[in-house]
Amino acid sequence: MWQFVYMDKIKKELFLPRLYNILYNNMSVIAPTGNSKREDYLIWHKAISEGLEKPQRQIVLIKNGRKLAGYIQYAVGRDVLIIEEIELKPIYHRSAAFFCACKFIYDNIPNDIEYIESYARVENDRSIKMQLHFGLELVGTIHDRTLHFKAKTSDIIKKHPYMFKYAQKEVNI
Repeated sequence: MWQFVYMDKIKKELFLPRLYNILYNNMSVIAPTGNSKREDYLIWHKAISEGLEKPQRQIVLIKNGRKLAGYIQYAVGRDVLIIEEIELKPIYHRSAAFFCACKFIYDNIPNDIEYIESYARVENDRSIKMQLHFGLELVGTIHDRTLHFKAKTSDIIKKHPYMFKYAQKEVNI
């Protein structure tokens, strides 16, 4: 059974090394940086720690029973949900974890979220294909390395109503 828990930001140092290992195991295959694991960790740790100081940025831990299966990092703006990371251990790729996590996030964001935005490295074909499949459109690039995607929340719900079938709050189409 999938469980979703907001990471306690005060206890972030207990979780960040484990979250980074999940990220590193995925990204070292998809888009290696050429740095050592330690160098990449220090860069990531600094960025994530600074980001977590902002109240609108959250990390949701994805658990399968007692095991950490992955996490979602996101931020909420005025009318936008920005999905920054969705990382699952490889054994949970293509499982129901992603869909269940989407439902959890939807149930826990403000009702006035009009847009969803996300990003993917240009080398990350799987992420790019997933974002396009779910109805996000490519709207730009950042530093020629990162693709920026965006869609209306209502359009994603219309395209994939099964993802929100069991949402706890009313789904407006």
